[in-house]
Amino acid sequence: VFIVQGMADTLVVPNQSRMLEAKLKELGVPVESRYVEGMGHGGDLNQSEVAAAYEAGVDWLVKRLNS
Repeated sequence: VFIVQGMADTLVVPNQSRMLEAKLKELGVPVESRYVEGMGHGGDLNQSEVAAAYEAGVDWLVKRLNS
């Protein structure tokens, strides 16, 4: 599971993603996350930090699919 979480998200607050991440790790599920300062729910791909987080997610998925 790859999590991209905006730290300014008011719909899904960052603590919920952190709890999900911790539980997945506890269960042995592969998980990686990116927490982006100033990003709300969804994010603007024109912002370099947001685009980098989503790109990292695609890279993570490609690695899992190729293994």
